Amino acid sequence: MMRQYNAKNERIKYHYFDWLEHSKKGYKLTTIRSVRESLYRFDLFTGFKGYEHFNKDIAKAFKKQLLNTPSQQTGGVLSKSYVLQVSKYTMGFLEWLCLQPSYKGKVRYHEIEYLSLSREDKAIAAATTPRRWIATDQIVNAIKPMPYGTPVEKRNKALMSLLSLTGARINALISLKLKHIDMSDRCIHQHPNAVRTKNRKRIRTYFFPIDNVCFESINSYVEFLIREKGFSSDDPIFPRNKVGESPVSVTELDNVHWKSTGSARNIIKKALASVGIQGYCPHSFRNSLVQLAYKKCRTPEQFKAWSANLGHKNVITTFSSYGHIDEFKQGDIMKEFSDSKETNSNSDEAIVLKQIASILIQKEYNDV
Repeated sequence: MMRQYNAKNERIKYHYFDWLEHSKKGYKLTTIRSVRESLYRFDLFTGFKGYEHFNKDIAKAFKKQLLNTPSQQTGGVLSKSYVLQVSKYTMGFLEWLCLQPSYKGKVRYHEIEYLSLSREDKAIAAATTPRRWIATDQIVNAIKPMPYGTPVEKRNKALMSLLSLTGARINALISLKLKHIDMSDRCIHQHPNAVRTKNRKRIRTYFFPIDNVCFESINSYVEFLIREKGFSSDDPIFPRNKVGESPVSVTELDNVHWKSTGSARNIIKKALASVGIQGYCPHSFRNSLVQLAYKKCRTPEQFKAWSANLGHKNVITTFSSYGHIDEFKQGDIMKEFSDSKETNSNSDEAIVLKQIASILIQKEYNDV
């Protein structure tokens, strides 16, 4: 019977996972779970041999196996991005291991490098399919016909509206409390003490310039919660449906947060599907808002403010992660050059382009 366990390996991995969680790396439990799965795959390959037996031949053989392992999902081989993840997590563990007293001199640092993928495989792993996005006008067209009668219907329409106005991540949105929204200043305060923001960043998000129907919807809904439902500042903006002895109510609200994003995602999916829009998740609203920025922003300062409003420290993140221009739009833009006169180097447009170019060049220089 094949060996399925190595007590010594498990003990050292326990210390590694503890280090990942509590050191300056501060990995989330979900990431640590992925590391654990990667190391189990490595252990399975070696037959659960002790890590002190690691060498370059094992590294090369393991990498070769990963690159040729069939994928149960696609029918082909494992994706390069997944193989890159497994090799990266395994290398990270072994690099840590070679610094531990009982493994010094046994796990050699230079041999760990043999787990690295080729430049070509890394490029394939990094290649991503551009995210799909929908115009903000289409989102507004999905919001307008949403019913606004029962408390649940009011919440659902307000949820779609605030998502459109802020582009907040869905996990942050459903953890907002009434004290986090300021209707007079038209903004939300995403404070990590209570709001589940990414990497626990503090973000102040002002409402983006979307159709006023969105503002009216969330404004009247907040007033409804305070005046008619008697909600306090510490109650959720988007509470779950009321739960009683009978099945969950389809019309009434509780004053408790949703535990997960599933219900909110379904509300958004259903609202979009009602106007024939399929296959878009809440996160795609952020792409829509960046596409709107191309139409609205006219100065680097405006782009910077728009980017910060999405919670980005760097404008480059906004452009590279959310500002995709599809091939057809790219073609239209390029054709415009041949139809237009040469741009005056002192024009506002030219100055904006020069400033953006300098930002991109500086970013590229810093990354070298």
